[in-house]
Amino acid sequence: MMLPNVADIGDWSVAVIAVVVGILLTRVLVSKLRNLPPGPRALPIIGNLHLLGTHPHEDLAKLAKTYGPVMSLWFGQKLTVVATSPAAAEEILKTQGLNFTSRPKTTFGELVVSEAVVFPNETPRRRHMKKILHTQLSSAKQLQLSECVRAEEITHMLRMFPQDGTTAVPVRTYLEVVVTNILSRMVLKKRLLAVAQKGEKGQEFEIVRKFKSIVDEIAECSLHINPGDFIPVFNWIDIQGFRKRVRNLKKQMDAFMADIVSEHRELRKSGAVHDKDMVDVFLDQMEDKSLRFDVTEQSIYSALWDAFVAGTLTTTDSTEWAMAECIHNPEVMTKVQAELDAVVGKSRRVEEADIPNLKYLQAVVKETFRLHISPPMLIPRENENACKILGYDIPKGTTIIVNAAAIARDPSIWEDPLTFKPERFLEGSPSANTDVQGNNFELLPFGSGRRQCAGIGLGLSMTHILTATLLQSYDWSLPNDLQPTDLDMSEAPGMLPHRAQSLSAIPKARMSISSIVK
Repeated sequence: MMLPNVADIGDWSVAVIAVVVGILLTRVLVSKLRNLPPGPRALPIIGNLHLLGTHPHEDLAKLAKTYGPVMSLWFGQKLTVVATSPAAAEEILKTQGLNFTSRPKTTFGELVVSEAVVFPNETPRRRHMKKILHTQLSSAKQLQLSECVRAEEITHMLRMFPQDGTTAVPVRTYLEVVVTNILSRMVLKKRLLAVAQKGEKGQEFEIVRKFKSIVDEIAECSLHINPGDFIPVFNWIDIQGFRKRVRNLKKQMDAFMADIVSEHRELRKSGAVHDKDMVDVFLDQMEDKSLRFDVTEQSIYSALWDAFVAGTLTTTDSTEWAMAECIHNPEVMTKVQAELDAVVGKSRRVEEADIPNLKYLQAVVKETFRLHISPPMLIPRENENACKILGYDIPKGTTIIVNAAAIARDPSIWEDPLTFKPERFLEGSPSANTDVQGNNFELLPFGSGRRQCAGIGLGLSMTHILTATLLQSYDWSLPNDLQPTDLDMSEAPGMLPHRAQSLSAIPKARMSISSIVK
């Protein structure tokens, strides 16, 4: 058996001691020199990382009850400030928004999305790409032009539902497909997915599985708490294999989008492009020599993934939770359906033009955003210059987290915050005028300010029309004689508010089938 080299052991010991001493000195000096927000005592090397469990937003919310709405934590040797009040959020996102447009450096950001829209620091190219995303997805003109696409894809989904009134459907699976196809028709001018049944083979279903696998992996890796991002020595030795994992993910992402972009280039060469989609717009920008920056192949791939991942996950999560809450609270479902019957009737399907007149439905969607906000914490930011937040000193380069879920469940703001109560948003209630578009900092499902979600308009449109259509067309019940109160309403572990158990429910038509699927 080979014994370890004594000199090597000595070198490692010196390195570890140096790291520990460096971290402790950094913390002491920063704490002494500045009026930092209060926070829990940090351990050597790992700081406060041990305080985060399977639901980090809930753990941070509990800590805020002790340390206040602005608190300091050390993630390894990285100072992190967590904001858990509307006033603190407004200071970061609006009042001093220009100072908080940067992102902290992470392994995922460096290796996977350095040229994307959501994660990179503020640059002219990022602003330009975000403007294109907004124009092509969420501008008022584009929402109007693409309404027929959403209606057609919803019809396609409903035609796949069993019509016997006794068969349960995997609600999330159908939502993932319809939302992805709406986006793919807007971005690529073609339907990307089908509902793949277990064991089905063929190229079409292989694309389905590959796409969903990549989207899920992007979501997990983007929000993964990687110790190497906070403790440099861990990043060097890649203790969790995270660098290898994200490099492999990047290869899959690039290969998938390379095929799509290559297909578009061939069509452009043949002169077969008459109605340009988002890929064509990006390729035009790539060829535009008048721009002050380069639009690269990588930036196109990354922007396309931004559109798909942000669009599919948020809308799918929100709509699945809205349906689950209506099944769990049948009196809410009854009220939504009564409103739909009164405003729309049963002779035709609800349309997006009806949504402004469906006040209770809007309240249901808003309450879903409040109770199941996605993501629970806004993507971290970093301040470019030292500043103050609510009187506390924030050193330059501090990681800033806005815990939107904690704010949305704060009992000092919301009565019975853990109860699903759409009535809180109806006329005459204290929160009647609270919106979800970043103007009210007690409710931030799409963020606010300079780095607000570019697809907010499309996300709102899809969530409202999907929820309205499913509730107008069908009565919903649980399989296996389960009662509404039996439905598991817990969240899965992690940084996204997925349901612990995907929703499976039985649709029973409450309109004529011809009215539902015509």
